Amino acid sequence: MKRFSPDLPHLYVRGKSFVFRLVIPTHLRDLAGKSEFKVSLKTKDHLIALREYGEVEPYYQNLMEKLRRGVTLTSASDLSYEEIVQMASIQGRTYKPIDQLIQNPAEFMQTHNDWSKAGKPKGPEFQSFFGTATSTIKLSGLVALYEDDQVHLLSS
Repeated sequence: MKRFSPDLPHLYVRGKSFVFRLVIPTHLRDLAGKSEFKVSLKTKDHLIALREYGEVEPYYQNLMEKLRRGVTLTSASDLSYEEIVQMASIQGRTYKPIDQLIQNPAEFMQTHNDWSKAGKPKGPEFQSFFGTATSTIKLSGLVALYEDDQVHLLSS
């Protein structure tokens, strides 16, 4: 795998496909539970890769910042529901709650195969595959949640 450009330190080309790769410093690897963040950008087009890189890079830099503050990423509770949904999106998947996956056996088996190919990750990555994260709604956000849900009725 070779680096695409010195100006984009985490963008690599593997074969003809683009990959985001961010090596985790040795002293933070126990907190992360891995040695690097690596995700395929699922494209061979360099313009699409640049756009994807712009979305993926801040997300993983945020995770790296959490590691620097001493937050462990090996426990599923260390990432918010929104971060786990975003993780699935960045990896090219749509987050689906486990109860929806179970209702479609073919989709569940495909998700299981994808999870196996990814090395059977645990913690938040597991949650991003199998939709086991739960949204935590705070009382302070209840009105906004209601308005978002009822926007079709409120705009009349």
